[in-house]
Amino acid sequence: MPSYSAHHLILRDGLWRVAIAGDEAAPDPVLTVTHAGAVLGDAALSHQGPGAWLLQVRVPSEAIGEGTQTLVVSAENSADPLICLTLHLGAQFQDDLRAEVALLRAELDMLKRAFRRHCLETADDGA
Repeated sequence: MPSYSAHHLILRDGLWRVAIAGDEAAPDPVLTVTHAGAVLGDAALSHQGPGAWLLQVRVPSEAIGEGTQTLVVSAENSADPLICLTLHLGAQFQDDLRAEVALLRAELDMLKRAFRRHCLETADDGA
């Protein structure tokens, strides 16, 4: 059974482009793209050379909205996803990001204070 790998290239204007790679002798992969458990029909695979393909997936309008949405690309006869595109949209994630940045700032301030205290303590010991 051939194995394939995937690499995100770009998401622009609602079109997700993914590079697919496999052995040079590998046949064209049979891929399934799903969103919310439904198979998407707007996926196109084109051969780019030995062991190389370009997958282009039109992101459906129902995947653009509040919350978390995930598009999953799976190869035939594989239990694991090949690659996923996850979209996080909405004000709730903006607040989460602000809280995370505030936490990081607080931790950085704590580390700076501890480092300065350490420098003062070690400078006194050496004198």
